Amino acid sequence: MSLESLNKLYNLGPFSRSFNDKSPKVLDELRLKIFEGQLNVVLGPSGSGKSTLFKMIYEDLLKSGVRVSLLEQNDSQRKINKTLNEFLFEKFENKNNKEKCIEKIREFSDLFHLEYFDQRSVSSLSGGEFKRLEIFKSIINSPQILLLDEPFNGLDPVLRKETQEFLKLWIKKANRTVILSSHLEQEALSYADIVSILDKGKINQTATPEEIFCHPVDGIQSSYFGLTNTLVLKVNKVADETYRIESPFGNFEKNFTNIDINHGFHSFDLKPINFIIQEKGQFKGKVEKKFFMGNYSILEINHMNKKYYSFIENRNNLKNILPGVQVRFNVNLEPLTPTLDIRTEI
Repeated sequence: MSLESLNKLYNLGPFSRSFNDKSPKVLDELRLKIFEGQLNVVLGPSGSGKSTLFKMIYEDLLKSGVRVSLLEQNDSQRKINKTLNEFLFEKFENKNNKEKCIEKIREFSDLFHLEYFDQRSVSSLSGGEFKRLEIFKSIINSPQILLLDEPFNGLDPVLRKETQEFLKLWIKKANRTVILSSHLEQEALSYADIVSILDKGKINQTATPEEIFCHPVDGIQSSYFGLTNTLVLKVNKVADETYRIESPFGNFEKNFTNIDINHGFHSFDLKPINFIIQEKGQFKGKVEKKFFMGNYSILEINHMNKKYYSFIENRNNLKNILPGVQVRFNVNLEPLTPTLDIRTEI
């Protein structure tokens, strides 16, 4: 999927907010693109201003006449001694056709796996069921856009995954648009359709999860998604936005449109997935460490007395690669990402 194939719904912003004149802006002329019928995730660390941004988006959309719902976390409602049927019926804006309302509750209860909705009380729900009820409550009046601010907090991994799957199912079934915030990078990449990176009060990239992971716009963002290889390479500018780069893995020319690099040495990041273990690889090194990650492992390889990380899947003969063995590998330099750390000498 590419962004060009999607219907753009809104260009939101600019949003600016600071808590006092002396502190930096929490949001600094921030602009956000959201896409219709997609799960749009705003990804940023805790304290980066996601909750502030969501409240401002909610107010802005309301003023624009958009039917929007903002999920409000309210655990005190778990103590309500009403059936799910009674609790949800109260949330309908139009209660004139009670039979139609009950039918809609039944339909969504099946979708969200909330069984016996006409018998069970809200207070009897488990943590995962209550989270689903909160989302259910937010969508019951068919908003065009649903805002969810860290909706999976407090759930164990199994319940988080389950609730994410329910949400994706509803988006597909109802063709609705969701904007969701998260601070968990790897998890967000697993369920998002579109990811927007929030950093220092601005959105610095909006793209698919694959594009965000494989082609981050800068080194800070690259390291945000785990281990990365940092290479200090010699750079010469040969034309506007075109640079000749000298590396231990070959010299090449590459265009960079988002920064201006001077002659000299510059730091670049390259993800472990671009160091490819192959039997007839051009380069060789010794495996110093192996980090088991479940379905895959990260190898720490010593090549010419420098450390590099490589990604391997734990299958077939690759799972037998252990510390101490020599391996051959190739390097894909195309996704090389410049960091913000410019070095004029080594």
